[in-house]
Amino acid sequence: MILRRAFFYALFPAAFVLPAWMLIGWGIYGHGGWGFLGLVIACPIVFIALVVIAALLAARPAVRRDKALSWRDVGVLTVLWACIIGFGFFGDTTSLFAVLGALAALSAFWIALWELFTDGARVMRETMETFEAQAAHPSPVEGGYYTATRSAPAGSDDDVIIIHESRERDGD
Repeated sequence: MILRRAFFYALFPAAFVLPAWMLIGWGIYGHGGWGFLGLVIACPIVFIALVVIAALLAARPAVRRDKALSWRDVGVLTVLWACIIGFGFFGDTTSLFAVLGALAALSAFWIALWELFTDGARVMRETMETFEAQAAHPSPVEGGYYTATRSAPAGSDDDVIIIHESRERDGD
């Protein structure tokens, strides 16, 4: 649980730190102006991708409740963040880390979106089951039950709802 919470709290700071690491890594290990031009284009894209993924993950009801990511999220983020860190070293494997990072970012996005929809659907289903259970068994209000009937007065197109109070529930 500690690791899952650590990843939760690192989601948004990582969106700032990892693109900054790419710039710092180029300053230490990189060479050439064309590489810097590509980096100037790549850093905002990486930032936006990380913010979108973090927002999708943080939007899930279970994540907000527990303040912890799922193990699947931790695994995908570990791969994504490792690829970005590896890219920042600008060695012989920079292209490999760029391709793997792009694939990891796409995977993280779709997994986060899928988990958001499935978790949201589960919460909605539980809420609807609770509402249906409460509608099937109404509780008394101030010692009595209320029933409603619809009727239309003569010469009128409007419906009128009449509420009757009784001390006993209908059908009891």
